[in-house]
Amino acid sequence: MDAARPVAGDLQPRRIRSRGLAARGMFAVGVWYLAAGLATLALSSGAPFSPLAMALPFGIGQLLMAFMIYRATGEHDGED
Repeated sequence: MDAARPVAGDLQPRRIRSRGLAARGMFAVGVWYLAAGLATLALSSGAPFSPLAMALPFGIGQLLMAFMIYRATGEHDGED
């Protein structure tokens, strides 16, 4: 078998291995963004979006992501 040619089952484990690079709670942050986006679309009733209706869920998501990264890395900031 040629080593340069990928096998069909060879691609799947690489995708799973990359999951370890993200902090533990990133799935919850993705769910938040999905739910907030769907709620914004559902509650807009065809009117133009207000900046606050888009900025508030985005800001909450960013704070949630920062908290998840802080919790995953701990209190150490790289200094001894």
